[in-house]
Amino acid sequence: MISRFTKCISVLVFLLIVSTFALAQQGAVKGVVKVKRSASDAPQPTEGITVDIYRIDITGKYNTKTDKKGEYFHSLPAFGEYVISVSGPELSPITSNKFKIGGDQPLEQNFELVSGDGKRLTQTEVVDYIKKGGAPAAANTPKITAEEAKKLDEDRAKIEKDNAKIKTDFEAVKKHVEAGAVFAQKSDYENAIKEFKEAMVIDDAQSVVYAQLGQALFNLGAIRFNAKKKDEAKALFTESAQYAEKATKLATDNATYIKIYADSCHILAKQFGAIDFGEKAINAYTIGSTIETDPAKKSKMINRIADIYYSQGDMEKCSTTYEKVLATDPNNTEALKGKANVILATTASINTPQDKARLEEAMGIYQKIVDSLPDGAEKSEVTGYIAYLQDTMKIETPKETKSKKDKDKDKDKDKKDKKGK
Repeated sequence: MISRFTKCISVLVFLLIVSTFALAQQGAVKGVVKVKRSASDAPQPTEGITVDIYRIDITGKYNTKTDKKGEYFHSLPAFGEYVISVSGPELSPITSNKFKIGGDQPLEQNFELVSGDGKRLTQTEVVDYIKKGGAPAAANTPKITAEEAKKLDEDRAKIEKDNAKIKTDFEAVKKHVEAGAVFAQKSDYENAIKEFKEAMVIDDAQSVVYAQLGQALFNLGAIRFNAKKKDEAKALFTESAQYAEKATKLATDNATYIKIYADSCHILAKQFGAIDFGEKAINAYTIGSTIETDPAKKSKMINRIADIYYSQGDMEKCSTTYEKVLATDPNNTEALKGKANVILATTASINTPQDKARLEEAMGIYQKIVDSLPDGAEKSEVTGYIAYLQDTMKIETPKETKSKKDKDKDKDKDKKDKKGK
């Protein structure tokens, strides 16, 4: 049975940390492809060469061709591992080493091809070559046909046009994302959202844009919620969940993106009674906590799962989930408070020694953590629980877990008693 007191207090405490969200910018890869047909030839930049870019940490493929200067350019999400395979008619395909896009500046990858069998490698073959540490051997094949040469000529204008558009779009997306990030740093989320949506219109396949947009919408939703504009807040959290989910589908291994999505679902379930979003949040936090390598962030997500179970009234799963955190982090304040809250919510009297012992355990936990909490709503919440246990349930504070404030009171009382004697 959940005590009426706990229900009332928990509804009053809703803390949203409105923060800016820093992400690596959208990146790109560029380079020049040269061809050396014979030992006596000098390598020459060559157009029409196929450039296949494979993402190898998850399945992903991008491709382009070199322009008349032998150059290529392609934007890429700034996370994950990639490898490039370059091929062309009568040429031996070649692969790059594995690389990562670590920032917003294009990474340069140049290639030189020699005569060969003209094969275009599949992703499976590329991964295999990487494991073996080499590229396929060259082989002799028939020369390019007149029809193939004509087709290459026809493709030239299109290749050059496509590459120019890719470069232009990349710069435009970068400009809007950077502008949005500046607005977000100033907590001007409305303008940040406008910039991120402009970037999305230009390129709707970039996870970083969806993630930035989802976080800005979440933060603006938090502001509206705290201003008691519930309808506006709900709409913003819903939109945040939609865009953040798109980010997670484009970058399935990014725990930060998953958390943005889960946080929005969590709020929609807890504060607006959207039951289906509760399950979505639990699933997302579960996946995110598995991927997350930072112990504190991992614990945070697991604690959120427990909080959802609490709001659903499933105290058994809630307690088990908090214990999962405490098993690896015994002093985790959020999990300790959650554990005490479960005890308080399920123990409405002191009719039995067992009930009294449970409430004493809760009191001990609250006293243990109250001094570590910063001044604010959460500390007021815990202080309220302590007062309720002392005044209503008549639970005494265990001496070994008394707060600094209570210990100071005891010292003052002892001094007064000594003076009285």
